[in-house]
Amino acid sequence: MDLQAILPMLLPKAVGWAEIQQNDILASGRRLTPDEIATARAVGVSQPEEIRIKAVPSIPVPEDALLAKAAVQVGLLGPDTAGLTLFYGIFIREGTYSRHLLAHECRHVQQYEQRGTIREFLQEYIPEVLTLGYSNSPLEKDAPRCC
Repeated sequence: MDLQAILPMLLPKAVGWAEIQQNDILASGRRLTPDEIATARAVGVSQPEEIRIKAVPSIPVPEDALLAKAAVQVGLLGPDTAGLTLFYGIFIREGTYSRHLLAHECRHVQQYEQRGTIREFLQEYIPEVLTLGYSNSPLEKDAPRCC
């Protein structure tokens, strides 16, 4: 599948899915503990009290088949995905929680805060991952450095 060619169609679907998922996490996830708030602040999050974490058996995959296939193809989602940040909402796969993972995901929260919206973040992040690969994306390379 030529993801570059269908990116203009995929991006709005990705934004819509991410916004729905964030709303679910914000409604049903837990608040950060004081220690977790300190971790979030240490990696640059300006409003850690807004973050919610939802533990899930597996990170959800979009129902839209094309969007799901694209997310798996570029390595964003899959059975080994431990965490996914959607602005202030963080999914953590059960059994994978660690301070390092939390710090990594909180760094993504900080990146969302800098860009202001899910749309702005994904407009930058998705093309990076498509052209450079997940591991070489500047936004991904920035996140591990925080820990």
